[in-house]
Amino acid sequence: MRGKWIDQAEAWRDALTSHQAAQRLGVNPKTAFLWRHRFLAVPKTLQAQLLSGIAEADETFFLKSAKGQRKGLSRAPR
Repeated sequence: MRGKWIDQAEAWRDALTSHQAAQRLGVNPKTAFLWRHRFLAVPKTLQAQLLSGIAEADETFFLKSAKGQRKGLSRAPR
């Protein structure tokens, strides 16, 4: 079964459903479903230890939103 995990990862990359992955791999749909959730759980357990490389930050400017404001509007209501 462990040899099929790489095939499961490829099926996940191809955005297949659990049933489609099960058909491709020749396993039970419940097995494909459990494998999918096992793959999804791995990033939650891994923690980054050290930041390396180049980190960049850019500024983004957003127009001021007055949504939900009743007092202090800088414009006439529409």
